[in-house]
Amino acid sequence: MLLFRIVCFLIFSFLAVFAKAELTIENRVVEGYVYNDNSTPIYRATIKVKGSETSVQTNKNGYFKLENIPEGVALIFSYLNFKPLEVTISGSSVIQVRLSSSVSSIISGAKIPFNEPQEYGEEIFTTVEQNPEFVGGVSKMYQYLASNIRTPANSKNGGKVFLKFVVEKDGSIGKIELLKGIGNEFDEEAIRLISEMPKWNAGKQNGRPVRVYYTLPILFE
Repeated sequence: MLLFRIVCFLIFSFLAVFAKAELTIENRVVEGYVYNDNSTPIYRATIKVKGSETSVQTNKNGYFKLENIPEGVALIFSYLNFKPLEVTISGSSVIQVRLSSSVSSIISGAKIPFNEPQEYGEEIFTTVEQNPEFVGGVSKMYQYLASNIRTPANSKNGGKVFLKFVVEKDGSIGKIELLKGIGNEFDEEAIRLISEMPKWNAGKQNGRPVRVYYTLPILFE
């Protein structure tokens, strides 16, 4: 009888652990952005979960979000007259892709440390009574950029990468968008630089912290 109870306990424990692990996998959120050759966000690009009927389309910022996606599942990115791209989900759940009429590719994949905001339904302001600010002001921000930027090796040409992001209510950086890029390595470095910024002083409206859009050019010389 004791042996029977022990066996039952081990079986139920295994099933509980398995169910918890499976739930964790199934609750994965995959999100990111889709751009064209000119680094312009693609509106209504389709992202389909391979082998299922699940699909979403990008919004006007090229952003998409899929929920309950298991590890190892392939996503198919497509848009009219562009080459489709198949991406297998592994590791991180943040993806940026570039769709082209010739060759489509991941432009910065799952290893870029994005911080997409948690509260998707909350308003994001473009103008506020008190703008968000890098701690110490603009001069300190440019000192940070100059000290931390890593110019891609063997690159002969520079230029400006334009990024748009959200300064969250707690001062953290989220929802990073590539507005205009100059090349894969430059674009990825600009995104890394912004994503690793320390917390800002949050913007305020009616005396309360709010989420605010901020646009910033990153210069590579």
